[in-house]
Amino acid sequence: NMVPKVKVGGFIYIFCEPGQYNEDVVVQSFSGAECFYIQPTNLATIDPTTGQTGFFVKSILFSGIMFQCVVQGLNSMSTAVNNNSTVIQFARCWYGTVTKCRFDTNLKATNITTVQYNQSRGNCYSNYFKNQNIIMSSEYMGHALFASTNTCEATSNVGLKAASGGILVKSGTPVLNATTAELK
Repeated sequence: NMVPKVKVGGFIYIFCEPGQYNEDVVVQSFSGAECFYIQPTNLATIDPTTGQTGFFVKSILFSGIMFQCVVQGLNSMSTAVNNNSTVIQFARCWYGTVTKCRFDTNLKATNITTVQYNQSRGNCYSNYFKNQNIIMSSEYMGHALFASTNTCEATSNVGLKAASGGILVKSGTPVLNATTAELK
């Protein structure tokens, strides 16, 4: 329930049992650690391309954190529960990583961005995306990498969106499967 706001060195891990967490997780204003991880206890057995991960969360927001923030093994929840503008957002963070996550909830009829970098740097790799509104965006001087190890199936509305000075870089040749692959 409580993580110290200041930590000198080392990593902070939040291990979650597989389950449905109908929560908007907010991680903000931490200092001194090297990395902050949110991941399920079954991470070693997860393959997001073959099925659901079992670790369902409404949304996660990292805000004002000057070290690396990592989300692993998350599965998006039903649109009936997500009233946010993003599923995972990094706002004014030093670096944000999203990996081994599955975004298979149909968000095409919403205004939701799946992964957003807002004034943050980061990368997104080895995830599964299907029927999303906007797969990934970078804005307000955000700078993020979208790797070809991501799997994008079915058709999302927008693949990658860079706005308001945001920069998105593709690593390799990712197949975006979106009505609009890139929006600037």
